[in-house]
Amino acid sequence: MALCLGLVPLFGADAGEVRMVSVDATAAGTRAEIELAGAGEYKTLSLSGPDRLVVDLPASTAMAGLRLPAGAGVVSAVRTGQPTPGTLRIVFDLARAGAALKPRTEPTPSGAKLVLEWTGGAVTPVATAAPVSTAAPAGSAATPPA
Repeated sequence: MALCLGLVPLFGADAGEVRMVSVDATAAGTRAEIELAGAGEYKTLSLSGPDRLVVDLPASTAMAGLRLPAGAGVVSAVRTGQPTPGTLRIVFDLARAGAALKPRTEPTPSGAKLVLEWTGGAVTPVATAAPVSTAAPAGSAATPPA
């Protein structure tokens, strides 16, 4: 299933440079931010099998040495690519299905910040229990019945 939320301007149509990508998790949900110097446009796609949110940024590039964050909350990993020349793609791999809230932009001194949010608490991995041993500890002997 793919859901295209359309091409939305990020304060103009000039080329932009992604300066930072962050992901934070709280009890209320997960928030990702993409900070863009300059301006540009973005398009989002929700995909399943595996679940992920794709953000395409036409006429944008990643700054040299851009560090991608580790996963947090519902976001298990973040990666980038280039589906077509001149378009930067940022993919948020998701630990569970669920639609992001409507993306929004916020102005910054050098451009814009795209904010993506998912509701629901942080996803925690399922713990596996170690098998319980019923054997007597080594070196001990059971007392025979009288």
